[in-house]
Amino acid sequence: MGLEARRPRRRARAWAWVLGGLLVAGATAQAAETVRVLADFEDGLGGWTAEGDAFGVSAVEGDRWQRRGEGGFFADSLHRSEQATGILRSPEFPCPDEVRFLANGWDRRDGSGGRNFYRLRLSDGTAIAESGPPLCTGRFVPMRWQVTEHKGKPVRIEVVDGAADGSFAWLAIDAVELVDLGALVPADQSDLYAVGAQAEAGRVWGPGWSFATSSTLARSTPRARPESRMAALACIVLKVMTWATRSRPYFSLT
Repeated sequence: MGLEARRPRRRARAWAWVLGGLLVAGATAQAAETVRVLADFEDGLGGWTAEGDAFGVSAVEGDRWQRRGEGGFFADSLHRSEQATGILRSPEFPCPDEVRFLANGWDRRDGSGGRNFYRLRLSDGTAIAESGPPLCTGRFVPMRWQVTEHKGKPVRIEVVDGAADGSFAWLAIDAVELVDLGALVPADQSDLYAVGAQAEAGRVWGPGWSFATSSTLARSTPRARPESRMAALACIVLKVMTWATRSRPYFSLT
C-alpha cells in the first residue's frame, strides 16, 4: 500500500520537473542577447572618420607599450604622437540597449585632465553617455553604456583626445559591440509581466522564495522583458508543483 502511494507522487514530481525544465530552457533561449559588431579595426577605420591628426589604427604586434585589445589591431590617438589631438567618430547607427567596447589610455596620470573621453551622442548633438579613459596601458578594459531609454534613435560614438600634453595624453578603442536585450513590455498587462520584472531584479525569489502581490510589483517595476516573464513562469511552476507533490500525496496512508 505504501509503495502504491509513493509511485503517483514520484511520477507527478517527475512531470513537474520536466515541465519546469522545458520552461527554463525556453526562458534561456529567449534571454539570449543579440550582439552586432560595429567595429574591430582589423581592416582600418572601416567607416569611422578622424578629425585632427591624432587618430589611426595601430597593430598589437610590435607595440612598444604592449597594448592588447581583442584582435590584431585597434584605433588610438597615440598612432602619431602623444601631443596630437583629434576626434574619432563612428558612423550613425540605431541606438541599442547597450554599447560595449574595450578602452585603453589616459587623461593625465590621475585622470584630472577632463579632455580625453568617450561619448555617445544623438544626431542633434546631445550627449547621452560619456566615460573617461581607464587610466591604464597594456590590456584593454571593458566599458559599457546602458542606453535603452534612447533605443532606436540615431546615435554615433565619439572618441575625443583634447590633451596635447607630452605624456599620459592618449586613448584607444577596440571591439565595439551593439547589444539588443529584447523588447520591453508594459508591466500592467498581466500579473506575470510584473512578476517577471521583479525576477529580473532578483527580488521575487531567492533562498527563502518570498512572493509579493502583482499590484505592488507593478508599481515598483514599470517594465519587464519577455524572457523575464518566462523565467518567472518557470520558477513559479517548479516551486508550486514541487510543493504540491511533496505535501499532497495521491493516497493517504492513514
